[in-house]
Amino acid sequence: MMQYLVNVTKDDDGSLLVTCPAFPEVTTFAEDEAHVVLRATAAIEEAIAARIHDGGDLPHACTDEELRRVKGQYWVKLQL
Repeated sequence: MMQYLVNVTKDDDGSLLVTCPAFPEVTTFAEDEAHVVLRATAAIEEAIAARIHDGGDLPHACTDEELRRVKGQYWVKLQL
């Protein structure tokens, strides 16, 4: 299992900009907070697939302990 933190910022048009510090190439939008994890998961899975295809390294995933220390931030769990 791989877990990654994501950042969520309200955009000018009311949508939510979703990025992932571990994957700088990940940028997606969510219509509302209910869709953040869904959109983030899809974007991170695509980034992982691209890195594997290109022979690139995958960034370090967050541990459960690291996630416990972070309050009020979104994160995604991937079953790979």
